[in-house]
Parts: sequence; C-alpha cells; structure tokens
Amino acid sequence: MRYTTRVDERYLELRGATWRPPLDPGTIGKLVIDDRGGRPLIMTGVSMGPVELQVEARRDLPEPAVDFAQWEEVVEFSIEGDDAPVFVVGGQDVTSESARINAAGPGWYRVRVHAAGRGNAPDLVVTEPVERYFVQAWPQEHAEPTAIALARTSAKETPNAARQALEMLDLELAPNIAQDPERAARANARLERAREILQKLSEGD
Repeated sequence: MRYTTRVDERYLELRGATWRPPLDPGTIGKLVIDDRGGRPLIMTGVSMGPVELQVEARRDLPEPAVDFAQWEEVVEFSIEGDDAPVFVVGGQDVTSESARINAAGPGWYRVRVHAAGRGNAPDLVVTEPVERYFVQAWPQEHAEPTAIALARTSAKETPNAARQALEMLDLELAPNIAQDPERAARANARLERAREILQKLSEGD
C-alpha cells in the first residue's frame, strides 16, 4: 500500500510495536533509533512535512537485492506486536487497516526499511514530499539489527554539519507540543540523544 504521511517531529513511528534496541545504534546507521521507551522510530531528514511511504506485509522473507539507483539506505531489525495493528505513520496521522504490517497476528516480525532522499532537505519544513520510504515486514523470530546499505557522508562534511545541527537543537518546544506532557517528554528525550550523538560527531575534525 502506498500513502503519504506527515512528519512533525523528524520521525516516523511504528505505532503499536515494541523492540529490543541494538547495543550500538550506529549499527543501523541512525536511520532507526529507540525513543528510550522501547519503541523504534524511523528518522527522517525533514523536520516537518509530508513523506511518501509504501508498506508491504509479507508471509516470508523478500529477496535481499538492493537497487542503489532507487534506495540509498536499507536496514533490518525486529519488532514485536500483539493483536493490535502495527502502522508506519508520522506525527498524529492515522491510516487504514490495510496499511498494517503485522497482518499475520501477534509475535515477532522482521522489518526492512528502505529510504531515499533523507539528505534533500535536512532539518527543513517542506510542503511537498522529498523523501521516500518502503517498509516490508514478515513473521520471523528476533534477530540482531543489520545494515544492508547505508548512505555515506563525507568525513570532512560531517563535523560541520554536526555543529550546525547542534545549534539548531538549541531551541524551545513548540507551544502545541509543550502543552502535551507526554509528547514533550518524548521530544526532550530525542533531543538529548541527538545532542549526544552530534556532539561526538562535531569533535571529529
């Protein structure tokens, strides 16, 4: 199923899923992180705005071939779901039952996330999609996260980009988020984790 969903805090959530995060988040290229509450989040490049999304609920393992002309980053990880549907969705969006990725019922699933365009408008607000994601899921016992393909960032550019990002992170929460204690707590946790990662990157030159 293909659809457009709106990002409002720089992530897509796998709503209804839990996971066991990797010991080293860098293992899956910071495309997927943990919100420190046991939920996996797919990190987007844009800060806010629509992204294109395709999901596929499978019964078995898909072919592992990667089209580098179409996808820049591909990672795999495991999630657990119960009887409730698991959706890939941004912000406060909702989607239809046909978009669920755990169609086989409760248990462990392997998830493969393909991403393209995360560098097109980093940390910006967009009104038209500039990023694409393809998420496949199939029943499979828990296994460690795996990076199949990762976009490469120049080592020379990384520290400068990290410093700019650190400056951008030094901000106050938007009023509509600040009025919601749960969302504010999640946002603060993500900001703190982002500061830690970016601080390490900024010390690289």
